[in-house]
Amino acid sequence: MKIAAVVAILLAWTSCTEQSCFANGQRSTDERSPLNFDLVESFVLASPVASVHRYTAASYAANDPNEDRYVVKVDSDADAVFASVLDGHAGWEVAEYVNKHLVKNAATLLGNASSNDFTHSSLSSAFVGTDDALRARLLRVFLSGHGKANRVGACTMLAYAKGSTLVVANGKHIIVQCPIHEQSS
Repeated sequence: MKIAAVVAILLAWTSCTEQSCFANGQRSTDERSPLNFDLVESFVLASPVASVHRYTAASYAANDPNEDRYVVKVDSDADAVFASVLDGHAGWEVAEYVNKHLVKNAATLLGNASSNDFTHSSLSSAFVGTDDALRARLLRVFLSGHGKANRVGACTMLAYAKGSTLVVANGKHIIVQCPIHEQSS
């Protein structure tokens, strides 16, 4: 069985002072890679949001169609960034559903988070709420005679940055924070 995976989401939390850190929100999707990614997206924010200056995401489709998804949502008004990686299992449909709903649900619940306890419980509630809504949809399909509906799924990782705080909710996925340090001459 081929393993389909979203290869990376990298958020750069740095004290970057390079001009490239403030490039007026430039997006690049045409980068070439020797790894044959089906999509590479790099984005430099016009100004830092939650200490994020830029992000890069890459997707490699080991299955056709690609079962995996990722989403990055930058909310400059709330000084928050969400990044989610979804690894679909037995199809792309669940990963697509979670991709469209999890970050939106988390952003709604975290609207006025005032403490880390509230942040953690809100993220848990976003996962549970998204899962419950998906389960209700799949149950109707399963009960109508489509037995394969109980075999699909997705593993999900969600990173939430607000101000100088980074919270990561993950299952089997691992996120690696990679600070960029300027070299002195």
